Amino acid sequence: MYINSYAKINFTLEILGKLDDEFHNIKSFMHTVNLHDEISINNSKNLNIETSDKTIIQKENIIYKTILLVKNQFSIKNWVDVVIQKNIPISAGLAGGSSNAAATLLSLNKLWKLNLSETQLINIGALLGSDVPFFIKGGGAVVGGRGEIIYPFSNCNFDEILLIYPKNIFSLIKNKTKYMYSKITNIHYTDGNFTENIINNLTNINRLKFDNFHNPFFSILSDESKEFSDIISYLKEQNINRYFLSGAGPTICVFDFKNKIDVKNMREKFNIDIFFVKNNIL
Repeated sequence: MYINSYAKINFTLEILGKLDDEFHNIKSFMHTVNLHDEISINNSKNLNIETSDKTIIQKENIIYKTILLVKNQFSIKNWVDVVIQKNIPISAGLAGGSSNAAATLLSLNKLWKLNLSETQLINIGALLGSDVPFFIKGGGAVVGGRGEIIYPFSNCNFDEILLIYPKNIFSLIKNKTKYMYSKITNIHYTDGNFTENIINNLTNINRLKFDNFHNPFFSILSDESKEFSDIISYLKEQNINRYFLSGAGPTICVFDFKNKIDVKNMREKFNIDIFFVKNNIL
């Protein structure tokens, strides 16, 4: 069985406060894009997980954790053979790992004939990570709580987006998301209105500017990383003003890049990967 595991971008990411379990209460408008990992998963007598990224340790791989969770919860005797072609960069704010977990859940539901409902899959996904429930359906959605509250939106038609991924910003940090959220204080809290404004302007989303795409991690990264700040300065010099940060970073999403950015020059100037992405469900 083959399945594509899509990346996501956050047009907004608002932190409303802290929940009782010390996780943060978020409100975010997210959408999957056509950048994806490729996963092959088939029944096997033994567990085997092979990935194109050799830096991923099997027991730390979220796919491994997903398989064990489902196998134990439903007393499955089979194992699976999994092959993953990684195309989504790791720790990039694009939720590649969470997407892989959701894709694995969806595959196991079919492969092992579990007949789980979407709600059941979302509940299991929430045990694996905050972004996993969103990927059970994908597309566009406002996501709230820890990530388990999902309100789908199907009418978001956006132009091609340039993704700029600075490769070394978090290279020395083991858990990027935990590290970035540790930087959040009360001054970063908002009330959800940035996300509501995006939802009310979905037909104009391609023309919205930086101030509309709120994300508190943008200012945190700007203070933490000279490399990130230098890239933003470069974008401003090219008269770019429709850009935003995805997730906890460091990937920068740019709308108005055409006829403004010399990709070859930018690659020579910064240690980055560049991707061109579109809405994956159109």
